[in-house]
Amino acid sequence: VLVKVLDVDNRGRVKLSMKEVKEGEQPTDLAE
Repeated sequence: VLVKVLDVDNRGRVKLSMKEVKEGEQPTDLAE
């Protein structure tokens, strides 16, 4: 399942990223 995740980097910029997660799994990795 592809979900849209808002990623905020250390510079405060917000970028929209596509995260592929398994069905029923929550995209908890917001910070890379």
